[in-house]
Amino acid sequence: MAGKRELGVVNASSVRELANNMILRNVRSQGHEYVELRMEGTQGKQRHIFFCILCLSPCYGEDNLFQHLHGNLHKERYAGAKVTLLLPNRWPFNDGVLFFHNASEQDKQLAISSQNKDGLLLSHRTFNVVNLSSSEDNLSIPGVVIRDEISVLDVSFMGFGKITARICEAEEFFNWIRRIWCAWLGKEREVDEGNMVPDHEFAVITFPYTYDLGRSGIYDNLSTSPHSRARTDTETGEEPRKKRKKSAYNGAHTVVEIIESTRKKKKKSFSDPEDISKSLSNQCSSSRHGSVVSSSSTSDRILRRELRQQEQAASERMCDVCQRKMLPGKEMATLLNMKTGRLACSSRNVTGAFHVFHTSCLIHWILICEFEIWKNKSSSSQPSYEYGREDGSKCSKTEVKDGKGAARVPIFSVFCPECRGTGINIEGDKRQTPTVSVSQMFNHKLHASDAHRAWMKHPEILQNCSTGLRFPFQAEEMIEEKILPLKFLRFYRANA
Repeated sequence: MAGKRELGVVNASSVRELANNMILRNVRSQGHEYVELRMEGTQGKQRHIFFCILCLSPCYGEDNLFQHLHGNLHKERYAGAKVTLLLPNRWPFNDGVLFFHNASEQDKQLAISSQNKDGLLLSHRTFNVVNLSSSEDNLSIPGVVIRDEISVLDVSFMGFGKITARICEAEEFFNWIRRIWCAWLGKEREVDEGNMVPDHEFAVITFPYTYDLGRSGIYDNLSTSPHSRARTDTETGEEPRKKRKKSAYNGAHTVVEIIESTRKKKKKSFSDPEDISKSLSNQCSSSRHGSVVSSSSTSDRILRRELRQQEQAASERMCDVCQRKMLPGKEMATLLNMKTGRLACSSRNVTGAFHVFHTSCLIHWILICEFEIWKNKSSSSQPSYEYGREDGSKCSKTEVKDGKGAARVPIFSVFCPECRGTGINIEGDKRQTPTVSVSQMFNHKLHASDAHRAWMKHPEILQNCSTGLRFPFQAEEMIEEKILPLKFLRFYRANA
């Protein structure tokens, strides 16, 4: 009988999970370290699937996984990864869409968890004076909102990425960038080029992703559920009877206060004023109504379920560069203006909120900006057209919006790919006015996506791990081709 009771604990779900972990361990021992286990499905109907980060392909079961690993798509992507991502000096990131290596988490990778502690260290020092640490290893970034509090964020230096371009000259083209890439160097950069190649005006700050990262006021909205039977003092003019119940959440989840009374409350919209993503706003505003149950225990269960649903909706944030979901615990990144010591988004708001993106996506955005900056510098010798998408067809320098031709605005600086902030110093409640239109931003993101796919098919052969962009070049006669190092890009990580 005792033996039967012990066997009863091992249910079908746990057996499948053990089997999947064994399959994953076997696959990784064969060198497929870019394969991982993920959870798919809605709350209560989730299941484990295999996921190939190189190909962004979900695999449903062992047979499907091995079919994918022996398929033509994977072979093509693997051929490109062997000379870009799988070299010995790996990118120390795992963002779930391109990078898959994180030395500090290799032993934990087989464990699947839907919740992660963010573990960010904050300083509560005053920050009315902007001051970047003089040490290259550590920086203190003022005015950053973490966990609904504006603080000074301490970050540690991770290493350098070297931005380099292959430039071609021909009769029709002058200094056309054929490829541009960022190669990971680690903490040591080349001594002979250290004084000649300038540092980038921006740096990349990485964080382990949690759904409240970079936001302010999200829990103020969560504290009032559509099922809550209360009216505020301003709505009723009365002092309601309140029953407060605290619900603790691990890691990034903070204590949420649920207010109840005997009166029924109108539904409030749930939205994040600092996150301009339409998908998040639509999801969060669609919380369903429910009937008010007289039983307090049943009501508590409904309230908890509603909070879980709202949290799940809030967690489904998309990277604004690639429009793919950001996953808890993966490496996300934002931009830091090295001249002002402020996050790029700080010039577009006064709340300390900021936008985050997949780390690789942000690198590609920096590269497409550098491509545009280089092209603008040589604009006097450039032809009056530019290339479109993968087919290399010529398109006008004007873009059509609402039936009217809008002049393309030249780009002379890197900026946030969502709010278009650059992190310049602003006074009072003023905000930086963006110059690049939303439609032009969209075209640049498409350009970066196409150029990265072209890069993976025909990458630059380097000694260090890299990621980059490749642009079509159709000149019949090439006069000269040269490799030009452009800038050193610093990477920092929020302290854990």
